[in-house]
Amino acid sequence: MSSGTVKVYDNIFHTFRSGDRILQSENNITKAFINVFEHSHIDLRKKFLIQELDISEEITEDRITFDLQVKKRLEHNFKKAFVLGISDKIPQSMNYNRVKEDSYGVPDAVFLSESLCMLIEVKVRDAKLSLDQIKKHENLFMKGQDISNSIFKTWDEILCFLNRQREELMGEKYNVTKFLIDQFISFCGINGIGTNKTKDFYFACFPSNIRQLTRDIDAYILEKYNSDIDNSRQARNNGISYTRNGRRGFFVKLESEAHILILSFDSSRGNLVQEKLDAMGIGKKRNTNAKAFETPSREAWVDLYKVESIKILKLFIDDAFRNRP
Repeated sequence: MSSGTVKVYDNIFHTFRSGDRILQSENNITKAFINVFEHSHIDLRKKFLIQELDISEEITEDRITFDLQVKKRLEHNFKKAFVLGISDKIPQSMNYNRVKEDSYGVPDAVFLSESLCMLIEVKVRDAKLSLDQIKKHENLFMKGQDISNSIFKTWDEILCFLNRQREELMGEKYNVTKFLIDQFISFCGINGIGTNKTKDFYFACFPSNIRQLTRDIDAYILEKYNSDIDNSRQARNNGISYTRNGRRGFFVKLESEAHILILSFDSSRGNLVQEKLDAMGIGKKRNTNAKAFETPSREAWVDLYKVESIKILKLFIDDAFRNRP
């Protein structure tokens, strides 16, 4: 397997920032979100509309076009018209000041067909959705248009939906779709979008050429040691940790930034195991510079790019399970 790590500008959605960083990030996220649906298999947008937004299947059959920043009034009466708001958090209540009928907003994006018009307002990080802004967007619909209630989704909900589709969409016809989903999830991670770091989220942070290996490691640990694992401590910062019930720290961690497997033992045993891994050609150089973060001597690091199969890792995982205090 090839070695190396994914850098932020290797991501097809990532762009350089300038000016207002929050606004620029918001615009980039919106464009990437729309690109996923625009260039993916039609089944992805259908599933999103039907499963996540409760849109009738009949409405989703028409050809959908996509656009950014709608700046003029719509001159068509749609069977389904509404505003979708996406942000990190959905407030329990939003203050509303009555807006004039001739006061229009500029939605960030739109899903548009003969039957459907879904205007989209996007917020990132701490930016909050405004009911005033939503109402201004609704003023873009033509007079007499039946407008459905606005729908609000968090970025966590969006990412969870996309993660599910990675597993549910099977077959070669979905290869491009899965690639775009992977890129978008990675892009969101780069930009700090979403807060609920689930295991599936972290699996998606590993490049596709080693992602199945990380899932194999997870499956092996849970199948063999599930009753001994503290499941409340699995999804942690920068990866997935596995800790025995009643123990201080993890015995294994899938580290999602460096793309390594960390094995943790007692005392200085990590140094001995590291020598074995290095001799096998699968070791990852640890941080030994005292000026930076120094790797504890109890840890041994595995370069997942150099591992062909989980078979060669099982004995090391078992050793860490037995010897981590």
